[in-house]
Amino acid sequence: MSRWTLALAALFAFPAAAQDAPPAEAPVGGPVRYAVHSSSALLLRTYKEGVGAALAHDHAIRATKTTGSVSFDPAAPASCAISVTVDVASLRVDEASDRSALGLTGEISDGDRATIRENMLAADQLAASKHPTMSFTSTSCADGKLSGKLTIRGVSKDITFPARYSADAAGFRVEGSVELKHTDFGFQPYSAMMGAIRNGDRLTLKVDLRAKPAG
Repeated sequence: MSRWTLALAALFAFPAAAQDAPPAEAPVGGPVRYAVHSSSALLLRTYKEGVGAALAHDHAIRATKTTGSVSFDPAAPASCAISVTVDVASLRVDEASDRSALGLTGEISDGDRATIRENMLAADQLAASKHPTMSFTSTSCADGKLSGKLTIRGVSKDITFPARYSADAAGFRVEGSVELKHTDFGFQPYSAMMGAIRNGDRLTLKVDLRAKPAG
């Protein structure tokens, strides 16, 4: 039984809900520039709905190709500059490790995962051929929150969510979680069987963005 799942690109992956915490010891000399590292985890969860929901699954989507840069000074976090781009074609769906990371149970067959991914990238969903990337650009990192502009499917939305930062000479990390909607970005959740099986509008994006000092 096929079902699709949206992924984002939004962009990020999931730790527990972030809490305000003082940054790590500040590097000496002001802002440090970092490059987004492959150890970043950007995970998106979709939620099943409909009368046939018992036959469907919540889905876990993970970005496997994320690039970007960070400029961050723990002494002046509001002046942060975080820029992240996700390759939409890199999104993977319902790998066992990703489902476990989001607390989801049940395994999805290879065939079903391939069908879900195909539906996810289709023109009426992420429209990957027309919009090959998703992006986030920060506007502020102040007061234990991260604010910025998230662009998915060519539609941009201002978001703000609680975030925890750490930064030192060895690296940068920001963790957080934000609630989104498919309709925030101009499209309806995937549905099948005349709506009996469908995704809800709600999405949860969990972010564990890591960066290393730029060379």
